[in-house]
Amino acid sequence: MGQAENNKPVLGVIVGNRDFFPDHLAASGRATILKVLEAEGIEVIIVGETQTKNGTIETHDEANIYQQLLIYICEQGFEHHVAVNLNNVSDSVKEAFSKYLGRKVYHHAG
Repeated sequence: MGQAENNKPVLGVIVGNRDFFPDHLAASGRATILKVLEAEGIEVIIVGETQTKNGTIETHDEANIYQQLLIYICEQGFEHHVAVNLNNVSDSVKEAFSKYLGRKVYHHAG
């Protein structure tokens, strides 16, 4: 996690759905995640609730919105490390990060 100017940890959060979960579950899951992180004093960088359906990522175009947030994190000099749990989209994410972004990816499949 990076550190904000106020020395609070900063965490980039993706709530991915790919239209797998009903909208109400995606929205309530997002709200719960944000509430827990706020209670822990963690500042969150996340796609706005109205930028996509329920503030979740379902399409490649919506993933591009989040990509711009990640670029911002890097350009602002935040220390950054990424860990994700994308069990239903992990192959696509690995391909995007390694093939198109040239990033080293460890894909634990098992």
